[in-house]
Amino acid sequence: YLRRLVLQSFRSYPSRQFQFQPTTNLILGPNGSGKTNLLEAIGLLTTGVSFRSTPLSKLIYWNSSFATVQAFIGPSGQPDQLETQLIRIDSGLISRKFLLNQVAKTRRAYIGSLLLEFSTPMIS
Repeated sequence: YLRRLVLQSFRSYPSRQFQFQPTTNLILGPNGSGKTNLLEAIGLLTTGVSFRSTPLSKLIYWNSSFATVQAFIGPSGQPDQLETQLIRIDSGLISRKFLLNQVAKTRRAYIGSLLLEFSTPMIS
């Protein structure tokens, strides 16, 4: 399971860490507080792309040259570390790097390292 998520210069988060439990986790907050940005970061880790139809440059915090989304998954003794890096290069294009336990991987080899399962609350 996703134990910890570390965001650096990602969307509205200059630097932030989140801890998760192996059971249900609720993401609550007022409008504009970054809930969707958090879900987008998790989605980026699972697919390598944003679920929003925005350019990669919009994922990088204002005036930053990079963004990092890092996750620690699995048991507490030896968690796997996943990382997606977005780097703004001189031409304004964005380069993506995918790392699994600090070893660079192709996007194809990286995808599937973290699987998502969403459930909708039952409202009666």
